[in-house]
Amino acid sequence: MKLGFRFSTAAQLLAPICNNSVKGAKGKLRKFSDHKDVNGRRTELGRQPNPNAQDISFSPFKNCVKKDMLENEANSTISKSTGLPRKRFYRARAHSNPLSDSHFPVPISPNHVEYSHHYPQFFSSAGEVGSIKKVQFADIGCGFGGLLISLSTLFPETLMIGMELRDKVTEYVKERILALRTTNPGQYQNVSVVRTNSMKYIPNYFEKGQLTKMFFLFPDPHFKEKNHRRRVISPHLLDEYAYVLEVGGIIYTITDVEELGDWMKTCLENHPMFEALTEEELHADPAVKLLSTATEEGQKVARNGGQTFQAGQGCDFSGGVILAGALLYQQASSRTLLAMLVG
Repeated sequence: MKLGFRFSTAAQLLAPICNNSVKGAKGKLRKFSDHKDVNGRRTELGRQPNPNAQDISFSPFKNCVKKDMLENEANSTISKSTGLPRKRFYRARAHSNPLSDSHFPVPISPNHVEYSHHYPQFFSSAGEVGSIKKVQFADIGCGFGGLLISLSTLFPETLMIGMELRDKVTEYVKERILALRTTNPGQYQNVSVVRTNSMKYIPNYFEKGQLTKMFFLFPDPHFKEKNHRRRVISPHLLDEYAYVLEVGGIIYTITDVEELGDWMKTCLENHPMFEALTEEELHADPAVKLLSTATEEGQKVARNGGQTFQAGQGCDFSGGVILAGALLYQQASSRTLLAMLVG
């Protein structure tokens, strides 16, 4: 079936009315005259043009609008009050698949890490990579860098690095560190971040016995049993962590997931190189107090009144986190401390 429509005589008669009429907000037919004001707008019939109307068609402000919009767009990711990057522009998924192939540069050995790019105040050139000064703290899955920033001022002479798999989150931490270095001259020079998969490339960044502290705070629980192999604390990965830890080094873990806390505790207890720390040793460690308060995830758990539980020996900490257990790493005659916190 073919349909055709012809412009009727009635439509021709109504055309002049339609061209000069517009329906108002309440459906009334408003008629406009051919008179235009200074801004080129037609005036409604029965109304007098506003004698005080200003002509903005040639306003000098109009020429600056586009320039100002471009400048605001460029600086929109930086907070005017704090000078720090705004987190909402760096949103990403809560977790990433550590077993997937990612495309980012990886050093072939710890000697090929360009520390001068991370710590320019400590390494003035790439040729000084072999200096005595080495990274000692590693925050695995550092998130938005809250713990790193707190540790930086607590241990100003200790080099530390965050390792994060998500690209947007890594970029946020980079901008945050650079902004803090600018607003606080001489501070935060000992902290940096790198995008990498720590479950695959830990030996590419650290030598044997290099680290004194490793942090695994609020890791991805990977609830499904088939995904347990993706957990950052596992029997085979503990072997690698033991390799890069020095004698007396400490690994800290904290979580608000009870099942994950039990899993990590079991893995550490069943590993032949780990045993419990004393509460006195934990209380004497200044880093322990930051685990539940410095990270953004820990602060969120505290705001939401997250459930806390206790496994093994422990004592209550602020922020709803319970000290659940501590394990000691021992290899031959050497000993490496490991503190495990669950909450």
